[in-house]
Amino acid sequence: MSQAKWSHSSQVLFGIAAAGLIGTIFLPWWGKLFIELQYSEGLDVVVYPYRMEDKIDFLNSLNHESILLGVVFAILVIVTWKERKA
Repeated sequence: MSQAKWSHSSQVLFGIAAAGLIGTIFLPWWGKLFIELQYSEGLDVVVYPYRMEDKIDFLNSLNHESILLGVVFAILVIVTWKERKA
């Protein structure tokens, strides 16, 4: 079986593409700035392929608090609904 050889321009383009992909490892892939009234500086999240930056722990705690508040609210709604039904 014979192997096809790449032209010089194909090799150069492949090398540029490979270098570009490798270079993106050091750049952020995603970022988001959350603006809320109670946080004057905002909550900023930057995601790299190998780490996350800024206030990740704080955002996780906010998420867990909101889930807990949602569960408590749902329980209160169910209890109130059952009392009104009886």
